[in-house]
Amino acid sequence: MHPDSHESKHEPSAAASAGSSAHAAPPTAAGKPADKSALRTLLLGAGAAVGLVVVIGLGTAVFGLYRLGWNGAVVSSVARALKLPVAKVDGATITYAAWQDDVSTIERFFAALKARGEQVDSQTPTQIRQNALERLVRDRVLEETATKLGISVTGKEIDDEFDKMSTPDAAKEIQDLYGWTVPQFKTRVVRPYLLEQKITADLSADPSVMKTAEEKAQMVLDKAKSGEDFASLAKQYSDDPGSGPNGGVLGEFGKGAMVPEFEQAAFALGKGGISGLVKTQFGYHIIKVTDVKKDKKGQVEKVTASHILIAPESAQQYLENAVKDAKVSKYIKLD
Repeated sequence: MHPDSHESKHEPSAAASAGSSAHAAPPTAAGKPADKSALRTLLLGAGAAVGLVVVIGLGTAVFGLYRLGWNGAVVSSVARALKLPVAKVDGATITYAAWQDDVSTIERFFAALKARGEQVDSQTPTQIRQNALERLVRDRVLEETATKLGISVTGKEIDDEFDKMSTPDAAKEIQDLYGWTVPQFKTRVVRPYLLEQKITADLSADPSVMKTAEEKAQMVLDKAKSGEDFASLAKQYSDDPGSGPNGGVLGEFGKGAMVPEFEQAAFALGKGGISGLVKTQFGYHIIKVTDVKKDKKGQVEKVTASHILIAPESAQQYLENAVKDAKVSKYIKLD
């Protein structure tokens, strides 16, 4: 049919009408149904485009965080909104938000001290980021360890401990230094402190812990008695951070300078004598007296001695070992 035919413009065939009705109603004089369909299509397309942009943006931020070490404001906002992890400790998540809060707290703390004119060890941004994550990992292990040992702290214990260490202007000091409220300080500082104290007490009362220290001390004593160099043994085995690196040297001391058990053993030795195992609150000592001074009555007045201390495992050591044994997965670049 000729394209200019009146019939071809205004009277579509039944087949054409049936086919077109599957897609849209024939246009009215005003054309409104067709306009609505077009608008709907436009809006759906725009929405899909916006959604795609958002997805791409989020994906870029996540990629930048985990692969490139980005840590700007946009990345931080995305990580917080999505509750992204920075690490896992035995399956427990440490979130980006918690880590970033710790980083900010450390930065604020050092800045506040410097503003007061106090001398502080400077830390690079990388060191601050690393220290913040290590602290969060350790706190997570501390909680796990306490649970394993059946140790807990009550709200009253936390409040009582805070009252002991606080001053009238504690709330202001905490806000100035940390940017925290008092309840936040109790949760993030006082609670971990009390847990560690209780773990220490629990370990001290554990016979197996003391037995392990005693066996190690006996091994070192046997070496000393067999003629091995005492100073070398002290450098290798002593847990005394003050004298150990110096060969165990304590120097000269009189009565009342040492705990009673140590003093009694040291003053009973002659020059060149080596004690047996001497147990004190600090652990097991092996004492070697290198000089003795007596008063006019022949009583020992002063001795010069060295010692080797074998201490039972402390809570700090216990937790350090627990951190090493924990399955820790870190997801972000810290340098």
